[in-house]
This record gives sequence, structure tokens and C-alpha cells, in this order.
Amino acid sequence: MTLPAKPITELYRLTDLFTDYNKLTRVERYTLIPIKANMVTLIHGGQFSLIRSSDRLLIEKQTAPALYGLSGNTRSLSYIRIYADTQCYYQLVPLDIFMQRLVENNLLQLTSAVLSWHIESLLYRDEMMMGRNSYQMIKGNILHLNQLDEFMRAKINVADFIVKRTNLSRSIVMKVLSIMRAKNHIDVKRGKLLAVYNLPDKLN
Repeated sequence: MTLPAKPITELYRLTDLFTDYNKLTRVERYTLIPIKANMVTLIHGGQFSLIRSSDRLLIEKQTAPALYGLSGNTRSLSYIRIYADTQCYYQLVPLDIFMQRLVENNLLQLTSAVLSWHIESLLYRDEMMMGRNSYQMIKGNILHLNQLDEFMRAKINVADFIVKRTNLSRSIVMKVLSIMRAKNHIDVKRGKLLAVYNLPDKLN
């Protein structure tokens, strides 16, 4: 499975369009970044986690630039929370003002790339997680982690990442990782994933 390509160019153009709208808000690590109905949350800097509200399952880790709230749907926004993993900078822009400025600058078409990426990312996650056994979920998340950029990966503990993404027990995750390391399928040092070599379909 290939991680859907983030529309970096489109996101930078959209977030840069509002740098003069109001002052950016700075938040520290572990702080909640607000998402509100009829507001667009623009994240200009930092690394953050998308968490499912109901059970704190980790949906994804992301880096700026990013934006959320294009639908303006209160119900859909209630499903997730955004927590800063590092110092982050964000701003809230009313949805009507956001859309008006896009129309004025002939940039409305950029939103389709962002929305498509969000949908592809959810489908990618479903393909990795739905109907899979424990090993398949662990394998999928290792491959996923290996596709993240090196800077982000260096900050992520592989066992914590898998446990939070899957809700599998830590003992199961640690056992599988130990076997994979012993068989030279992966290289992990100090909890960080350094390399992935060959992951079998089944772990014997």
C-alpha cells in the first residue's frame, strides 16, 4: 500500500492566503488545537495528531501545512480532535470568509485536491486495518510509518505508534516486533524504526 501523496503545493497556497487575516496562535505540545463548526482551522507550523474523540484512537500523525473544517459539518467535526505533538501555529477563519477569499483569488479548485486527499487517506487506513488480523495490522502500520518523512519518523516510538493506531495490546505488539527484529525483518533502535527489509505475509 502506498501512502496517498499530500497536496503540499495546494495546502501552502491555501494557508499562505490567510497569513494576513489575523495573528497566528501558538500552542505547546499536548495542547488541543480547536476545530469548530463553520470555521476552518489552518495549521501553519508544527507536527500534530488526529485523535478519534470516542476512544482516543490515533487516526494519523501530520505536519503543517494543513486545514480542517471545509465541510462546515458540526457532526463530522465532533468525531476528531487535534493535539499538538510539537509547538504548533494555527488560526481560525470563518468558513464564509475562507470561501469568499478563495473565490476572489480564483483558488476554489484547490479545495478539491485537499478533500480528495482526506478521503484517500481514510480509504488507505481502512484497507490497512479493516478485516485484518493482528500481524497484518502491525505489518501495515510499520510499512506506513516507514513511508513518513525521516524527520517525523525520528520522533515516533514504533510500538507506541502501533498500539495507538490499532488498539492492540502492548504485549502483542511488543512480541511481534521482537520476532520481526530477531528475524531481521526490521531494524529498530531506541524504539525508533530505522529500516524495513522484508516483511512476510505471515509471521511463522
